[in-house]
Amino acid sequence: MPLQWKIDAQERFMSVLAIGTVSRTDVDGFIDAVMSNSALAYAKFFDASEATSSLTVEDAMGLGKRFRSVHAGAVVGPLALVMPRDRGDHLERLLGMIAVADRPMRVFTNREKARLWIEGQA
Repeated sequence: MPLQWKIDAQERFMSVLAIGTVSRTDVDGFIDAVMSNSALAYAKFFDASEATSSLTVEDAMGLGKRFRSVHAGAVVGPLALVMPRDRGDHLERLLGMIAVADRPMRVFTNREKARLWIEGQA
């Protein structure tokens, strides 16, 4: 499973690790888990530093629309996203769409810095 997550309802924190090749289906499953666990407002640490993507431009655009729909009018928790240095153009577009949410968000290439930042937000 390319996306593995842990949800701590007591701490209102979600940790996600992406390993291997991540598809549109994987990201949709993640969004479904966030919504079904009422975790949208939780702080999220998302480590994709060791992952690759099979997302097409169309996939990224569809996910961007879904993120905007989910975030519309909702309280969205802070996000620390750890990405590989060479993430690709279509992922840049998706990140831009995710960043529209009214919440603190930062993209990192260093896991430790990301963890420190998100812990300071929670």
